[in-house]
This record gives sequence, C-alpha cells and structure tokens, in this order.
Amino acid sequence: MSVSIQSLINHNNKINYEMLNDYIAHSGLVEVNNFDLVRPGDAIKYIRTTEDGNDKFVNAWVCVQNNPDYFLYKWWNNTIWSLQKNEIVKLYYKPLVKKSKKEKPIEFKKPADTGIEIYIGDTLVHRARDNYSKNKFMSTDKYKRAVESGKFVVRKK
Repeated sequence: MSVSIQSLINHNNKINYEMLNDYIAHSGLVEVNNFDLVRPGDAIKYIRTTEDGNDKFVNAWVCVQNNPDYFLYKWWNNTIWSLQKNEIVKLYYKPLVKKSKKEKPIEFKKPADTGIEIYIGDTLVHRARDNYSKNKFMSTDKYKRAVESGKFVVRKK
C-alpha cells in the first residue's frame, strides 16, 4: 500500500518539518508571502491551522482561481476546493512554466519551372502564373510567417 507525501509529513498529527523542508527543496516550490503572485495553473501547497490548534500540511494540486479572500484549487482527483487566505500559515507555490512549441521551419513546395518569381531574401520560394496569383501568395499567413521568422525551406522535389 502506498502512502502519500501528505500523510508522511503530517505523521501523528504533527508536521515533520525535516521531511517537509526536504520535500520543498526537491520539488522546486518557493515559500511566498504575497498571495497575488499565485496565478491559475501554478502548483500550490500550504500549511494551515486546524480546529484542534495543530498545523497541518496540505499537498494541494493546482490553483484554479486566486480571489481576494480565497483560493480555489484542484485536487489530484479533479475536485475543486476552497482555501481561505486567512487560514494559511505558510504557502508554497511553483509557477506554471509554459513550454514553447518547437518551431519547425515553414516548408514551400518546389517552385514551378515558369512564372513570376517570388523570393524571400535570395531564395526562390514560388513562381506565380500571373500578378493576381503572386499577390494572393504573398498575402498568405504562411508567406508572411516565413518572411518574419526567416525560418523556411524549399523542397527539392
């Protein structure tokens, strides 16, 4: 049977601070005093005082909403919980890191053998049969992105 990190840290209704500090250090969490820094998508964990006066560590999951008086967070099983900010003794958070898409170069087909030539820099990317086709091609998002980014290739076939 597996035991949760929350159960291990809250052993015998007391917080094992040595284990908690080790967990915080290895998980990339940061203690925060300014609750406004927490944004939806950030991971949050907190210590709050329970009704019996003991502090309890709660291994919350992901912040869904940061309101002036409370947080809404999603638990591991997708249930939404409310946390009143005045109940928080310590708050730890890990900002959401958005991964950037790996940008592939824009591909153009091999230009036709005849027609009006269209270049990006010194590279021939297209031949249009008339000025209408040339203007239509040059107004496409694909062409504009290629000009803007400079990341494009022309297929040989």
